[in-house]
Amino acid sequence: MLHNADIVGFAEGTNVLMADGKWKPIEKIKEGESVLSFDPTGQNVDLVPKKVTATMNAIYRDCLEVWHENKRTVVAREQLFFTPDTSFTPSVDTKQIMSYDGSPVDIQVRKVQKGKWKVFDIEVDENHSLIADGLRAH
Repeated sequence: MLHNADIVGFAEGTNVLMADGKWKPIEKIKEGESVLSFDPTGQNVDLVPKKVTATMNAIYRDCLEVWHENKRTVVAREQLFFTPDTSFTPSVDTKQIMSYDGSPVDIQVRKVQKGKWKVFDIEVDENHSLIADGLRAH
């Protein structure tokens, strides 16, 4: 399985699907809470609760806008998403990402032109996967 080498992640305000079915901004998630996670082998599309084992953040200048279903998600350039071929791939290298329900979603990626972004990431027990703004991600 491919793992992120550095801290990457999602801009402040990106919502993560928690184990109770509610959405929570990634910057407010604490170690020990549970999020809904998925099997990265693609053999099972069901979401299962998994514990957050660590939280991280960093400042990035090189961020991307991932547009999906008329929504914008700002991510660090190397943020990995789950694709229809059951692999984790940076958004710049794919045209489709799997949605929270396991169906493919077309995306468009644009470079964010200005500013610094505080990005947040979480480590999730076992599957190392989460649902961010409705997209399956690493």
